[in-house]
Amino acid sequence: MTFTVSGDSAYVRDINRDGATYAAGTHQIVRVKDSGTGDYIYFSCVTNGGTSTIDNISVRKIDPLAVSIQMEGKMTYADTGGDAVRFFRWTIDSNDNIEVNVDTSSTRVGEVDFEQASGGVVDRVSKNTAYSPGISVPFNISSRHGSTFVNGAVDGVALTANTTPVALPDLSATDMDIGSKFMGTIKLFRVWADDLTDVGIEEASA
Repeated sequence: MTFTVSGDSAYVRDINRDGATYAAGTHQIVRVKDSGTGDYIYFSCVTNGGTSTIDNISVRKIDPLAVSIQMEGKMTYADTGGDAVRFFRWTIDSNDNIEVNVDTSSTRVGEVDFEQASGGVVDRVSKNTAYSPGISVPFNISSRHGSTFVNGAVDGVALTANTTPVALPDLSATDMDIGSKFMGTIKLFRVWADDLTDVGIEEASA
């Protein structure tokens, strides 16, 4: 849902969730339908005796609320600590994004992190020692991101899905950065506006 607030800040909540305060400006929020009575959204003014104006409201159904991504190629990297490789990052800000990295911090050696964040809540799955540092190291990764799950696959083997997410960030209006921290070659990059399931991301990364 997209809406514009003018005047005093507005408070927005639906019947089954805590709300949030939105200052003057245009905002986008994503709500996942609950079973039962979670279809109602409320607007109210934050300031006692104040006035909030809500207009330009548009509601768009996102169905399915999922995306799957695959990337294949060769990479060159060294164990320097921290994120050594960033395959891709799709982000609005630090609170709302999807990204896949190779992490070499601490005891992690070539760990691939499949991560998504919505409203500052970060969910991820990881595979340590997925790829050793080196020159022209072949890789094939795939991930699936949804409002209730995140999972990844490395070279044809899916990890165990993380089912704790409660929202998927709406990144439809922002560009995706591919290979923003990357030395190597990209053979194939694919995006599906769908959940490929664990079987699908295994096949895509095989």
